[in-house]
Amino acid sequence: MAVADEVALTPTEELILDVLAARFRTGESVWTFGSRTHAAAASLERKGLVALMAGQVERTYRASLTITGQKLCTSDTYSSPIDQAREKAYDEGWQHGMNFAAGKEDFMHNPYRTAR
Repeated sequence: MAVADEVALTPTEELILDVLAARFRTGESVWTFGSRTHAAAASLERKGLVALMAGQVERTYRASLTITGQKLCTSDTYSSPIDQAREKAYDEGWQHGMNFAAGKEDFMHNPYRTAR
């Protein structure tokens, strides 16, 4: 991860950021950690990279990347799976609309039409 080059991090801090970045890429905004790593997470919070919350279970806490943390842990060209799916659906719908308007498809053969 290029984060260590930009911000001075301990190995535990870097591992916490790695976990949160991986979870962020899969659509999870918050992740639960055991209390053994809380000091490192608190340090990341002071650096403005993570936000901490109380855990649901004793001796745990939850953490999420801040906007600064997201920018630091992902590339400039990163696009979340949800955004990619939204773009694909938009492109497919747009293409169908263009084909319909050009007379290349009719309403009955619309793959997005629901049966009634």
